[in-house]
Amino acid sequence: MQSLSIVWDYIISPFQRSTRMLNTTRTADVSAELDGNNAKIVEHVSELTEKIVAKYVVAPNLVDYVALTNSNELQEWRQFVATLNTVDMSSLTHDQSLSLFINLYNLATIDAICTKGGAEVSSVLTIPKFWGKFGYRVAQNDFTLDGMEHGVLRGNKPHPSSSKSSYFKAHDVRSTAAIKQFDHRIHFALVCGAKSCPPLRCVRHDHVDEDLQALATEFIQDRIIFNISDDKCRVEMSMILKWYMIDFGADAFETLDAIKPYMNEMQLACMEEMDRSKTKISFTKYQWGLNNTQN
Repeated sequence: MQSLSIVWDYIISPFQRSTRMLNTTRTADVSAELDGNNAKIVEHVSELTEKIVAKYVVAPNLVDYVALTNSNELQEWRQFVATLNTVDMSSLTHDQSLSLFINLYNLATIDAICTKGGAEVSSVLTIPKFWGKFGYRVAQNDFTLDGMEHGVLRGNKPHPSSSKSSYFKAHDVRSTAAIKQFDHRIHFALVCGAKSCPPLRCVRHDHVDEDLQALATEFIQDRIIFNISDDKCRVEMSMILKWYMIDFGADAFETLDAIKPYMNEMQLACMEEMDRSKTKISFTKYQWGLNNTQN
């Protein structure tokens, strides 16, 4: 079935738009309470995200796509995100923006995977232009997954592999949605559908700092491995820290310094003990298989 889906995408791709906003073909019944009420909308996004995570996510980040794909919870989410056009981007607070776009990124990823076959998808890498194609329309503007991550949550920075100066151009109205105070902890909260992604959690609208701190701590304490012997040290780090090193420091050692606040006592002791001139840092191979409980 998945191979047929890929072939079909190839056949019809010349006739499709380059992006696919998952909430534009769905009808919404916008209540007066939600219409243009940022606080209520962001709160409801948090509530629905928590509901899906609690029922369909197995720690740390595995999703039961078989059960979720045709669930009432996913249908409720899909109906609700059709209301996102009523968001007033200009009056979102810093915490509201973080909570909203982190949760939208994670649920748009799940929504897109379910749309493309759910558990039949072997890896998001098999879906052409996954991050540049799928997303949601918010406040009359289209935000792909890449747009949410780089244009908004990374403060309108270009993709690390890009030579551009920004993700959204200066005249693009979406650039006004960019987070003004960048927080590198977002990298421990965004889940792209792969097994090596960070833990999948809701970033609650009223506990943003607490939730990001918890996610960063869990990720770093699980994914940074020290091995010191015979006056030599080997450090193994997640590929996320290599891909986005520019958001943490000039090199791997500066990156280690930047993530020290999330380390446990044993990791901190290794940081104090290691001789940087005799330290080798490597990065763990990323497991791109779908974060599916059935695999």
